[in-house]
Amino acid sequence: MDFFRFDDPQIFHTRVERLLLKQEVINQLPLGIIHSLINRDLPTLLESPPLMAYVGSEADPRLVLVMTPPQNLIICGSDEALDETLSIALEGIRNVHVPGFIGAAELVNPFVHMCEEKFGVKTEVKMKQRIYRLDRVQPIEVCLGHLRVAKLRDSQYIEKWYTAFSLEALNEAILEEKVKQQVKLGIAAEAIHVWEVDGQPVSMAKCSRPTDNGITVTLVYTPPEHRGHGYASSCVKALSEKLLKQGFTYCTLYTDLANPTSNKIYQAIGYYPIADSLAYQVVNDEYQF
Repeated sequence: MDFFRFDDPQIFHTRVERLLLKQEVINQLPLGIIHSLINRDLPTLLESPPLMAYVGSEADPRLVLVMTPPQNLIICGSDEALDETLSIALEGIRNVHVPGFIGAAELVNPFVHMCEEKFGVKTEVKMKQRIYRLDRVQPIEVCLGHLRVAKLRDSQYIEKWYTAFSLEALNEAILEEKVKQQVKLGIAAEAIHVWEVDGQPVSMAKCSRPTDNGITVTLVYTPPEHRGHGYASSCVKALSEKLLKQGFTYCTLYTDLANPTSNKIYQAIGYYPIADSLAYQVVNDEYQF
């Protein structure tokens, strides 16, 4: 087996698609990112060129690596001959700065442990996540209000909410300039939606990373002053219904297992668990791959 790295996302997609589609929902994150790179939706947000690589033979990829700096390295694929594929992968990413790792537990855990043993990388679990899938929306009660696509006039709300979401859900501070850029792009793409009550936006959600079959719901946030009314549930339900009606076979979302409330809410809408995922953060800057 060898390490293959790519500059062209279309060629990379052609090589790894069949492997990733074997567990399509689990691999929605890398599949969606590759699609975004093909469609040139991400370049203005990247700090450096993306990493697109796999371990295997030319016709038989086994372990796939995707990273869009400054985001974490995604590890996905098959767990066959894992010790060998992980070892080759580590050799392949020498001299690459990796801020963290994310993937299904059965892949990311041994990868992180090997990094620690071979290179002295120190990590900590940043978030334990669960991947959910939705095929059909359940008929839950919807609160007062309606879903609509966010407009530029909503930017003043959405920028504040985006910053708060990053701090609350991801424990990450995000630069104001980047927030403005993300919100502007999300609104232009009609990806960000708000739940509106009496002309006032009270909650938001975003659709992201579409593939041929599925799409992810993310950025679900209600500011503290509007919580407790079911706005987020209604927003996610309505957005999920809209996406399925547009022709997507399924929707996915990631939840923080430390937040039982959101996990319960999404299951009531019709989302069901598929797999658990772990996000690790590198905590020492002195490491060297």
